[in-house]
Amino acid sequence: MDRIRLFCLPYAGGSAQFYMNWKNYLSPEIELYPIELAGRGKRYTDPIKNSIEEIVDDIYEKVKNEIDKMPYMLFGHSMGSLIAFELSHKLIAKNHLEPFNIFISGRKAPRITANSKSYELSDDNFKELIFNMGGTPMEILNSPNFEELFLPILRSDFKAVETYIYQEKNQKLNSMLSLMYGNYDEIDIKEITPWKEETSKDTKVYEFLGGHFFIQNNIVEITNIINKTANDYLKKI
Repeated sequence: MDRIRLFCLPYAGGSAQFYMNWKNYLSPEIELYPIELAGRGKRYTDPIKNSIEEIVDDIYEKVKNEIDKMPYMLFGHSMGSLIAFELSHKLIAKNHLEPFNIFISGRKAPRITANSKSYELSDDNFKELIFNMGGTPMEILNSPNFEELFLPILRSDFKAVETYIYQEKNQKLNSMLSLMYGNYDEIDIKEITPWKEETSKDTKVYEFLGGHFFIQNNIVEITNIINKTANDYLKKI
């Protein structure tokens, strides 16, 4: 049986663990490969990276010996989408196999500059921001464990995203893009569709019911799209 790998990149403050149950929904030919970022999960003791560039360089060292073994796709949500984009360009620069599809979830196009500095907010205001984004109950945000272990990671991730500066690329991606967004997210569809400027291949747009963390409640729908994308690719090779 032909195999395909699905490398998954987490959102700000997230870890590889979020994606682990996706294997129950993915087709047998898809090998799930959640990527753990420094400072969390099994890499808890590794120093946290403070910029998208540092994160990408770190991930590249972890996957460079795995990336060419079989055709693969990348999935990233929010910050993970930005990482997937820059990682793809680094892989191109290093003459690796490109992903045949990148799933961009809950993230505006990279050319659209961030104007906020949320990472500089006070603890209370920062936690309120996280709560309003959905996905994290306030009782968890106010727990001593969260403030000690996870708040520094979230701040670092927000800083990485909000200080990211798009650099014009020498060439476009040669990967299909699947753009996903929640219909109640603050990110507007007009901020999603410019992703098509970053690739020479086709793009597809998928709307889901939900806010920024629509991926939590739409696992079946999302993995069905991933399965179909993989199946369509395998039919062509």
